[in-house]
Amino acid sequence: MPEHFYAEVLAVLRRQFLIERVLTETQATAAVGRHLPARVSATTSGGPYARRMWIRRAIAVVLLVVGGAWFFQGIGVIEGSFMTGEALWAMIGVVCVLAGIALMVIRPTRV
Repeated sequence: MPEHFYAEVLAVLRRQFLIERVLTETQATAAVGRHLPARVSATTSGGPYARRMWIRRAIAVVLLVVGGAWFFQGIGVIEGSFMTGEALWAMIGVVCVLAGIALMVIRPTRV
């Protein structure tokens, strides 16, 4: 069957049952009875999950930038601050960069 057929079926199911949240790919597959293409998955169709992922990525980018700045101030590359040359700020920067990378890489589990 054509791929757009699955998207149309999902749209009808959402309207018919007044589903407020985005169907997961597993739920949609069970409803349609066939494997759905990747572009009709929950992460690409918007909704609250996509908003949370956008916020998560934004926080990760901020952590990476701020952590990088703190690290380079801590090791003395960026000068002109009370943090310059302080090992504590280099360590805090490393922790922030690692947290940013973790937010970018690790996918949250949905319960």
